[in-house]
Amino acid sequence: MILTMIMGIWHYVHKERYMFELKNKVSTEYLKELANNTDVHRVPGIGLLYSELVQGIPPIFPHFIASVPSIHSVVVFVSIKTIPVSRVALEERFLFRQVEPREYRIFRCVARFGYSDVLEDPLEFESQLMQNLKGFIQQENFMLEANDGTNTNN
Repeated sequence: MILTMIMGIWHYVHKERYMFELKNKVSTEYLKELANNTDVHRVPGIGLLYSELVQGIPPIFPHFIASVPSIHSVVVFVSIKTIPVSRVALEERFLFRQVEPREYRIFRCVARFGYSDVLEDPLEFESQLMQNLKGFIQQENFMLEANDGTNTNN
């Protein structure tokens, strides 16, 4: 009985926190203000920030920037989700999307795992994430160059 109550409370609080983050996610206008703010410095490197949100930027991000007025030159918001399949192929594990505007170099990543997948050690996960991010950026640049080429030929 007590264990059931604890589990019920945990589920309720987890759901409420997720709904709060979903309702209060960061707007694109805030990102534009952040880019134009001279008090916020871009430092070399890649910043990985974990979030439960699959879409959008969590509301804790403005608090983070207010406390530490610097941001890495590349920022990746990572969400880890378990999906109802036994295994997810490695080439399908990471889904990336670039947050607009592109020059801010902020990305969303959903790392998908099946219920039988074993979460590898953190260094291996990080290495796979970085390799896939690099591939995503190269593919996006190739697509942009291809689109620019077709637009100039018209």
